[in-house]
Formats: sequence, C-alpha cells, structure tokens
Amino acid sequence: MKKKTVVSVMAVAMLFAVSLFFVGGTYARYASEFTGDASVDVAKWNVALGGVGQPFELTLSPTHSDHVVDGKIAPSYTATGTMTLNLTGTEVSVDIFSKIDDSQLKSRLSSFGIDSESITTKVSVKGNGKITDEFTQNGDQTAPFVVKLPEGKAFEEADTLTLTVTVTWDNKNDEKVTSDTAGGKYAYGTESNLKVPITLYAVQHIEGESYSPAGA
Repeated sequence: MKKKTVVSVMAVAMLFAVSLFFVGGTYARYASEFTGDASVDVAKWNVALGGVGQPFELTLSPTHSDHVVDGKIAPSYTATGTMTLNLTGTEVSVDIFSKIDDSQLKSRLSSFGIDSESITTKVSVKGNGKITDEFTQNGDQTAPFVVKLPEGKAFEEADTLTLTVTVTWDNKNDEKVTSDTAGGKYAYGTESNLKVPITLYAVQHIEGESYSPAGA
C-alpha cells in the first residue's frame, strides 16, 4: 500500500474515532424528568366592622350629668361610642390601631372656634369569646393592639372585639376658656354636631414589623 494511501486511511480512522467519542459523550446517559406542583394552603382573612356601615358613622353618647343637657358634650366631659369587629374564620393574628386625621380635626374644631388641644380622642379594645389578650399597647400605628390567634386556631363567631371610641373635652387649661366659650356660642348659633375624623386599621400581625398605610 502506498504511503499516501496509508496516511489517508489513518486520518479517516481518527475522524471516525473522534465522532464516536462525541456521539457517545452526548447520548450515553440515563435521564429522568418529573413535573408537578408544590402546594400550600393560604391562611384566611375575614375581618368585618359590624353595624355601622362604610364609611362608618358612629354616634357618641356623652356621659350623663345633671349639669349638662343629655346628649351634649361640654368642657370637662367625655363622649363614647362602641363598634364590634368580627374576626370569624380569620387564620392569622391581627393588629388593630387607629389614626386621627389631625389636620381635618383641627379644621373642624377651628370652625367651632375650639382649640385643637382641648379635644383628645382614643380607641380602646376589649376581647370577647376566646380573645383574652390584655391590650396594654397604645393602639396607634407604632404600638398597635395585638390580637393573637386563640389557642393557635382560627377565630370563631364568638371571638369578636369591642372597640370603644372616647372623646374628651379637657378643661384643665384656663387659657382655653376663650376658645371653649367660642365653641359653645358657635353651637348655639349655627351647628352643634362636631365630627371627629378617625380611621381604624385591622392588619395581619407580623412579628417585628409595623404597617404603614398608603399615604400615611
């Protein structure tokens, strides 16, 4: 066999061997493929404010006094109103807090001539049913009332919250006599119904995290 022919045969043999190597490296393996879904149940959220509609209209009842007409508030007296928050079926702990629209309240008080520092508003919470938490927090955005799951289970129908809104007209500062009197005169001559703008928030409790409402 001629030298040239031998070289050609060897070259073809080498190419064939390389081809076998690549074919074997590409296809010679076991392979299995499995597809499916990973699933988890979503915790339920069912919080409703009962009996007052949306937006709510809560009529406050002033404390009775022999010295002030029933249903009216005056310096040194308070007025309260209650609402019920229903948590039936909710499967997470809940934070409750309130926020007063200070600028709107100041504007409304200003129309009466009352100094905004004379009026204070707070919201307190009482648990019913299996909600036995002691609510010692401030009930504001930075320290909300934390309502824990009762025994680690979903809230039931009897597990409700009673929210009490208390408005106090303070009389401890004699410097406010002029503005307080102006409020009484305004009520006599024009409008006696003072509305306090308040927003209540119920949000999922997440340990170590606070909730910031949009626009707040």
